Amino acid sequence: MTIHFNKISDCVQNLISSAGKDLIIGTPLGIGKPNPLINEIWQKATTDSSINLEICTALSLQVPVGKSLFEKRFLKPFTDRLFGENYPQLEYINDVARDKVPENMKVTEFYMQSGKMLKS
Repeated sequence: MTIHFNKISDCVQNLISSAGKDLIIGTPLGIGKPNPLINEIWQKATTDSSINLEICTALSLQVPVGKSLFEKRFLKPFTDRLFGENYPQLEYINDVARDKVPENMKVTEFYMQSGKMLKS
């Protein structure tokens, strides 16, 4: 049976009601993840420590951002073409990079951008 939701938060609530509070989520390689859904689940587990969440993924991509004006101008056509203008960033990447993943959550990634997460 297919259920349609108007809000992602309603979908996440239904997911937790159906599957319980021990969640293991597998996501596809690179672009193609349902980022808004993953972000909503991450936020829910961040605010509710009774939810145990593990995200298993091959590669979590962030839109590259240049540091200098030259780098930004060089990257913009590429990122617009590859990611689009409204690509939702994965929120868990920042927590992983800062080594601030809550105790009730875990991210298992088996490919990483070279050198990006050396201290995480």
